[in-house]
Amino acid sequence: MNGLSGLVVLLLVAFAFTSLPLAHAQSIVATVGVGTQPLAIAYDSGKGEVFVANQGTFSSLDDGTVSVIDDSTNAVVATVTVGLNPDGIAYDPGKGEVFVANHGTLGGGSVSVIDDSTNTVVATIDVGLHPFGVAYDPAEGEVFVANSGIGTTPGIVSVISDTTNTVVATINVGAGPYALAYDQATGEVFVANYVDGTVSVITDGSVPGDTPNAVEVTVTVGPIPDAVAYDPTTGGVYVASDTSTSVSVIDGPSETVVATVTVGSQPTGIAYDSGQKESFVANDVPGLGTGTVSVIDDSTNTVVDTVTLGYNAYAIAYDSGRGEVFVTDQLDGLVLVMSDASVTQRSSSTAVYCPAPHHRGVPLTCTAVVTDTSSGTPTTPTGMITFSASRASSFSSTTCTLSGSGATASCAVTFTAAKLGVYKIAASYAGDAEHLVSTGHRTFVVTP
Repeated sequence: MNGLSGLVVLLLVAFAFTSLPLAHAQSIVATVGVGTQPLAIAYDSGKGEVFVANQGTFSSLDDGTVSVIDDSTNAVVATVTVGLNPDGIAYDPGKGEVFVANHGTLGGGSVSVIDDSTNTVVATIDVGLHPFGVAYDPAEGEVFVANSGIGTTPGIVSVISDTTNTVVATINVGAGPYALAYDQATGEVFVANYVDGTVSVITDGSVPGDTPNAVEVTVTVGPIPDAVAYDPTTGGVYVASDTSTSVSVIDGPSETVVATVTVGSQPTGIAYDSGQKESFVANDVPGLGTGTVSVIDDSTNTVVDTVTLGYNAYAIAYDSGRGEVFVTDQLDGLVLVMSDASVTQRSSSTAVYCPAPHHRGVPLTCTAVVTDTSSGTPTTPTGMITFSASRASSFSSTTCTLSGSGATASCAVTFTAAKLGVYKIAASYAGDAEHLVSTGHRTFVVTP
């Protein structure tokens, strides 16, 4: 074969690039616009929805809102008006309700109770001064609310019965209680005290011999603790320290700090991922669009991945139904949806077809075909294709949305070449919740 004929054969070949699974393939799969300053987030496993507390403009006396996101479509399906400046949120699966802490004014705060079947507020409960964190205790059917007050000692935790929606106890804790997490193995609530850098451990009385609603021990952690998460796999409690780059790991049974993990700057949110057995930490790195998420392996208490978001980061929640992590960007009013790769993503290949003739100035149709190439029962790829050309040209649109069935899906655009000679048309598949990204291209010669 001479050089010219080899070139012709090469130009007529369509290239398809197959994606390869990665060990840690966390990536942003969607962004969802919500309200102003989304500062808290919770996953509702009963409805497959994510509830986002939007504080609004803090100086305003207007009520805040809660955005309800359908996790199958990543679209807001409802907006619920709650109290003034909502800052905390928790899901109660026993009642199918969402409890929202409203920071309020100097006159005191409240908790709005949302029925998740109707997305309406069914009760409003007065609590202490400036409530922030909320945690649900399934053993007692109670909701614990951290009232930060004005930073004086002691702070107060309000205990709400989810049967009567009334406060049944108040507990003195450290200065500036801010965030909470419930430890189901020990029947304890861990309260991060923002001002004095401690965690108050409250017994709920579900374990025989424990005094109900009493502080059993106080644990010193890093400065300005502002987020807490419980890991049922190891029995560890992870506490993020806002002004540092650290997460303290408390062993639940012994109630002592057993490790300190270095993460990103200003960690402000933390969530446990039962699919990966990892803790995801939202780092509110100073600056615009500089947020990161640190991924901690709970078996070693080491950071195994750091995801650069390209957005800001504040609160975080894990969606066990879809193997996704939801992160709020408080400055841009967004929620970022990140795949945790606990559901093994399937490989894909993308091929491009642009049938002849290929004449300058004459529109032709270019089709991208994405195929599920993993073994086993295939699933249909969904999502977007982005087209590009190696030389001067125009497209009817540079993107199109896939449709199909079985193992393949396709979409097409119209392409018009502006010059003579060799062109390469590339198609990039962005992937979806089940499929990894892939790219492909076709090369051909444009004639007069």
